Amino acid sequence: MTLLRTDAAIAFGRALREARRAAGLSQENLAERGDFDRTYPSLLERGLRTPSFAVIISLAEALKLDPIQLFSDALANFRARRAARKDEKKVS
Repeated sequence: MTLLRTDAAIAFGRALREARRAAGLSQENLAERGDFDRTYPSLLERGLRTPSFAVIISLAEALKLDPIQLFSDALANFRARRAARKDEKKVS
């Protein structure tokens, strides 16, 4: 996985975890609501899988969120992660 893709997957995973917790759901509850394997939310949240567009829509529906909000939160996480990486390079 490229660095860009890894950062994007981790950023999405953090947004998903925050949304799931805000909804008061366990990973297993989210999996049931979205009709996913029970381990899939964990893989996504840890940035080990990159979801398709259809999966993102299903996740948002399961969380009762607008998919745009999930994308927006993931993008904010991605930008923060990239900025932190840039700052680390300046210090090194």
